[in-house]
Amino acid sequence: MPYDGNSLLLMIRTRLQVICIYAMSAAASVAQSTDPLAGLVARALASNPTVAAARRRVERALAEHESTGGFLDPRFTARAGYSRTGRSVPGSTLRQTVAGDSFEVSAGVEYPVNPGMYLGVGMAERYLLDPPGGHEGAFQTLLGAQVRIPLLRDRRFSEWSLERARAMAEYSGAISRLEVETETVRHGVELGYVAVLEAAAKLHVAKEATGRFRTLLDGAEKLAASEAIPEYQVHPARMELELHREAELAAEEALESDQIELSRLIGDDHELGFTPAIEMLLTAADKVELPPVAPDNAYSHRGDFHELLDRITVAELELRLAEEHMKTDLSLGAGVTWQGEDDSWPTGGGRISSDRHLGTEASILWTCPLGLTEEKNVVKARGEELAALHELKRRIELDAAAAISSARLRFESARERLAIVAGAVTDARKTLEAEIDRFHLGEGRSRYVLDAQKDVTRVVQRQATIAAALLRAGSNYGYACGYPAADDDRGEE
Repeated sequence: MPYDGNSLLLMIRTRLQVICIYAMSAAASVAQSTDPLAGLVARALASNPTVAAARRRVERALAEHESTGGFLDPRFTARAGYSRTGRSVPGSTLRQTVAGDSFEVSAGVEYPVNPGMYLGVGMAERYLLDPPGGHEGAFQTLLGAQVRIPLLRDRRFSEWSLERARAMAEYSGAISRLEVETETVRHGVELGYVAVLEAAAKLHVAKEATGRFRTLLDGAEKLAASEAIPEYQVHPARMELELHREAELAAEEALESDQIELSRLIGDDHELGFTPAIEMLLTAADKVELPPVAPDNAYSHRGDFHELLDRITVAELELRLAEEHMKTDLSLGAGVTWQGEDDSWPTGGGRISSDRHLGTEASILWTCPLGLTEEKNVVKARGEELAALHELKRRIELDAAAAISSARLRFESARERLAIVAGAVTDARKTLEAEIDRFHLGEGRSRYVLDAQKDVTRVVQRQATIAAALLRAGSNYGYACGYPAADDDRGEE
């Protein structure tokens, strides 16, 4: 099937996009054993209904593109009827006129032939009720062939070529939409994974705090029983224990809720396949790095940018098609017919109504509308749509640049804050140990220990919050860039 240069480039690009998307899914599957997040992303790409729907639309767009090849299929026509004048042979402009009435059966086939002509062949069988020469009736056989060549509108099948190129661009757009959905689902899974790790870290902190307050309460009750401390120092410890038991239950509920949401994003009913822990959160935050991207085209990896380029291509082709429809229709036609007649048997080879078997014709047909109101307004509408899409392209470029800069700023800030808070965690734990020793020696009060314990809880929760913010910033950065690291791993388009 012939393609013009633009269509061929679009086909190559779209095929590469498909390979890249599925290669990313395969790479994630390979990494599943060592990287829980990569495994979750692979499952989401295989199971998420939105991604699955986008794949279906790719197949639909491909089928619609392939359907345009039907333009070159031959068209068969057949006719039967009664007439008082001659009929042209299907596929021919020649008109064989006879006197009197006739019954006719005819059939013909027209073939569009590259690089831009229509070839028609056909035959007709007539029964002449009142032929010349005194015959009571006669059979007339017509065989014909014609070629028609568009000279202006649809020259070299330009309309079909534009329609086929548009279908290819729409196929490419469906691939780009699959890219968009893949990136969106991946981003959602990444954020959901971070949310689960953060919730698990906060549950861990809550459980540690509950354990510490329970230990403090047990110690305070023993010291009060031995009258080493007054009874009133037991009540604050019991109150804090009850508050943190409630906080622990709330943290458990938050973790379960985030796990349910992550399962929804993935799109299957299987277990998550990993046990979230605070160590996973801190380790991931320590390892995350931002992939380098060129500032002037950081948006070039994004699926929505590819999709908009495809929409621009479609709009350009629609504009060209609208301009093609403004042309007048000028066609060159030529044909030849053979006529045979017999007064008693069909498909005869004699001559009754004419003294010649062969007839020829050559003609130029010109069709010009007296007004182009519709065509002119369609061209204007297509031009405005194209201009609007170019404005949206600028919008994506600006939004992407802002999102990338914002994510990088938040990432670098979170990394610096995480390093600072790590020192605060160490100091808070040392302070707690000192207050516990003082309390057991009778030199301090339970309130001092409670405050030190709450400081540890607060600073460790802060560490988990900042680590999660760091991971979210990294995920947002990759999403804003269109995940260039993954593109680099599988080869540039």
